[in-house]
Amino acid sequence: MLKFRVLVLLVVLLLTFVLFSGCEKPVPVPVNVEYRDKPAENQTLLSFKNGKFTFEKDGKKLKIDKNDISEITFGEKQIQDGITTTGPGATDAEEFEKYKKYFEIAKGLEEKYSDVEGIQLHDEATWVLNPDGTRYYHVKFIGIILKPSAKEWGTMGHYLDKSRFKIDVIKGRTITPEGKIYDMDPNSINISKPTAGAEFYSRGEIFSFTLPHVEVGNLVEYEYKVDYFNPFNRDIFQGNWYFSSLSPIYNSKLTIIIPSEKELKYVTRNLDKNVGTPTKTDKGATVEYIWESHDLPYIVREVMMPDLGDVLPRLAFTTTPSWDFLMDWSNSLILDKIAVTPEIEKKVNEIVLEAKAETDEEKLAALYHWVQKNIKYISIKGDISTGWTGHPAIETLNNGYGDCIDKSILFCTMLKVVGIEAYPISVLTRGNGKAIREIPFMEANHAITEVFLDGKTLILDATTPPFRYPYFPSSDKNISYVNEIKKHIGFIPDNKPEENGWFKEATGELLENGDLSLVEEWRYTGDFEFGFKLTFQSYVGELRKQVFQNFLNSISPGAILSDLHVKNEEDIASNLETKITYILPKYPVFAHDLVILRIPVGYHFSEISLEQRKFDLVYNSVEMESHKFSITFPKNYKVEYLP
Repeated sequence: MLKFRVLVLLVVLLLTFVLFSGCEKPVPVPVNVEYRDKPAENQTLLSFKNGKFTFEKDGKKLKIDKNDISEITFGEKQIQDGITTTGPGATDAEEFEKYKKYFEIAKGLEEKYSDVEGIQLHDEATWVLNPDGTRYYHVKFIGIILKPSAKEWGTMGHYLDKSRFKIDVIKGRTITPEGKIYDMDPNSINISKPTAGAEFYSRGEIFSFTLPHVEVGNLVEYEYKVDYFNPFNRDIFQGNWYFSSLSPIYNSKLTIIIPSEKELKYVTRNLDKNVGTPTKTDKGATVEYIWESHDLPYIVREVMMPDLGDVLPRLAFTTTPSWDFLMDWSNSLILDKIAVTPEIEKKVNEIVLEAKAETDEEKLAALYHWVQKNIKYISIKGDISTGWTGHPAIETLNNGYGDCIDKSILFCTMLKVVGIEAYPISVLTRGNGKAIREIPFMEANHAITEVFLDGKTLILDATTPPFRYPYFPSSDKNISYVNEIKKHIGFIPDNKPEENGWFKEATGELLENGDLSLVEEWRYTGDFEFGFKLTFQSYVGELRKQVFQNFLNSISPGAILSDLHVKNEEDIASNLETKITYILPKYPVFAHDLVILRIPVGYHFSEISLEQRKFDLVYNSVEMESHKFSITFPKNYKVEYLP
């Protein structure tokens, strides 16, 4: 058996982020900088001020504009030490014997699952919590490749934070039906910067490895251990496990071992009682829980089906004592960051004055629009303090950038200046399944804002412009939320249909020559207005006209765009207005003395695309589209039939 360890350089990086506010005595931090237009470099970050990073490289100081950088990773790029390779595949009858049963199981399952890309024959994880709060999990996987699309199983990737945990690869191999075993080359392990996006800066990296000879008909096997020697909180221990997926899992096993004085809380979804009830064994100093399933149904995707997180068999667990404990810990990191300073107060007064806002609601709207528009979305995360609870409000204001939690903290602080109560809240956005709230469990991927105004509770999301007050994304609706500061778990309902709509009203005339002349005016609310404003900002001038010309041609080939008027696409606070004047030449169908006129609008119904369904129909948003046409006909026409 091949066994080796990837040693990770342990760098505990205390990111005070004082350096980002342009301090007099910069704190040097080793980073890897990835530029937008040239290769990445290891450098030393000295400071950030006035939109520019100051780096040191080979004794020289460099000032780089933030817009010229796509990613910053804290800690230099690590080069993997070379380890002796295992050479070509070897035939070992004794070693191969234990894999024969997997080929036999796979042969039987292939007949049952003839359409799948592969079968996960064994999927196992063991979580162990140590008495001192350190912990590890150990993963074992064996699968058979049945179609080329399953070859991706031969590559494993895992997020890596060297200051908190290390990854030990115990085994990685491919096995052929003829008995050849190909152990992985340890040099195939790669530690690289994440590609989360051009607006994301993190000290974390991606640990990955690739198995050799991953071909159809072969087994792939890997085993690794993730050792958390420095967890962000030794009293918070939680995890997830899925017993099924988009491909069959023949055997799935989860083991959790905790100190006997700890209490394990867990919740299951889409699991029957037999699988959802663990085998519990008291081993004196520890307690062991085991869940195991065999050949549970796999998921076949359907159009407009529920989120995978809502249909897959799942178990979530934690030993966190209570929601109060979790919220108190979060508050210890966030409360001090919502602090009004003279600089923030001055900026708020300027914004309110410029917007001529007099009422509380007008001030709320002005600040909502300003944070969206003027604080650029860039995420710089160094530790749980900044990752989960963001940076101080004044830091985000001075930097001019931040991510969702940073923008929410600043927004709440600005509202505090004008006497409006508001708090950041944590959500798992729509499309990711229903968040676990039955037990004290950290499950969120976004932060937005809960506002209390004149006896009403409002939800606003200052992350991405241009959402006009009081609108916010549909992805933030029909979901639960956690307000850690208020110690409250709540629910954000869906909007009314007219609050997320596209309203089209057309007037026109059918001419004697058969041309249909129309003038359309469009109004929008919610996501529709957001989407069209972004579209109009992207397509300007002749390009915008061409886009509309293509749209009209899709309605009637040969359509003529006479005039296009768009207003307020750049103004976040104003209603978007669109007016289109066009002609559809020879539009009706003439049949003897009948004129057949089709109203120029189409509807699509994905709901009826399948003859049979297993899952409920689910809409990703509540929305409304309305079309009103007023058409004048020649005087010698009369209506023969209306639908």
